[in-house]
Amino acid sequence: MAQSKRLYGLIGSGEVLATILGGLVAAAVVRQIGTLNLLLITAAGLAGALGLLLALKQHLIQPSAPVRAHEERVLHSTYGPACEIIDSYN
Repeated sequence: MAQSKRLYGLIGSGEVLATILGGLVAAAVVRQIGTLNLLLITAAGLAGALGLLLALKQHLIQPSAPVRAHEERVLHSTYGPACEIIDSYN
């Protein structure tokens, strides 16, 4: 927790710097390639980021079968018949 508080200012200042540099670079890039092309590059970058996020989610966050079985046992023992309603949201 102390480490996160210490790094918060550094990360926040990096965001400010990125915003300033992004604005300056965007203006120069628009002059070179045009607004439409910059929008297409941005859309491609966002699509790539979404693809990477989905790939990482599938690879890193998918629970294994024993974990899912344990979650179901805990759910059923905690909520009883109501777990069918709760489980429908998962």
